[in-house]
Amino acid sequence: MRVQYVRHGSRFASGIDDEAWLPIVGAERLIVLTCDKRIRYNQLERDKIIQHGIREFVFTSGNLSGATMGEILKVAVPAMRKLCATHSAPFIATISQAGAVTVRWDKHGSVHAKTHKGKEDETD
Repeated sequence: MRVQYVRHGSRFASGIDDEAWLPIVGAERLIVLTCDKRIRYNQLERDKIIQHGIREFVFTSGNLSGATMGEILKVAVPAMRKLCATHSAPFIATISQAGAVTVRWDKHGSVHAKTHKGKEDETD
């Protein structure tokens, strides 16, 4: 299975603000793959993800080697492709160490918060 990719460092200067490169990613309809779990908690960055229709996948485990990320992606890529085909942008999804892909946030907000709100509503 071949996957085309563009390394961040080959397109953007080191240390560039996320707010500067996210519009380019959206315009080119690229998919973001990152280990930066903080991005989904930053309101300005989430606003850019919404504004530019970005699809982002975040590894849930930190400090992964390139080889480990490659092994995880071998499992995760089919689910990532399916998600991109069935779920409209913008969204942020996580990739577990086992390769499971889960939508965590979309244009309507946190999927986790909506799930818990729905469970609370059921008990009322």
